[in-house]
Amino acid sequence: MCNKIKMGSIPYSNPIFEKLSKDSIKLLKSMLSYDSKFRITAQDALDDIWIVKFTHKIEFEPKGFAESLGNLHQFNSTINFQRAALSFIAKRLTKKDIEDKLRNIFKMIDVNNDGQLSKEELIEGYKMITGDEEIAKIQVEHIMENIDVNMNNTVDYNGII
Repeated sequence: MCNKIKMGSIPYSNPIFEKLSKDSIKLLKSMLSYDSKFRITAQDALDDIWIVKFTHKIEFEPKGFAESLGNLHQFNSTINFQRAALSFIAKRLTKKDIEDKLRNIFKMIDVNNDGQLSKEELIEGYKMITGDEEIAKIQVEHIMENIDVNMNNTVDYNGII
């Protein structure tokens, strides 16, 4: 198909085009015209009836735009502040502080107290954080792929601390 497009010979009778509307095929033909004299411009393509039918114009509102830029700037400032605060906190925590916090979180999630987190325990722990079981399952799958080296669907306390 790509070679035919390069040669300017597109078989519009191909089954791939059967479900396309006449307007969409007309647009394709005008955009893919081999002779540049007959090929439409990008603006003409945007103004084509088929494109116009399925899109809506967004009106530019200077007041709304300025407000959006202000929000973006404020968001960026907030992110920078959060990064600085996290960096400050991280530099103040000792290795022991971090290990203690991780141990406490691990114990909280380790419902059966066997020193290992099962896939189910991790999902429940993530559900407490995210409030969404699907997101929790996706996160746990990612964790298991990267941490569960012995492939037994558990994470050992010593394996993460």
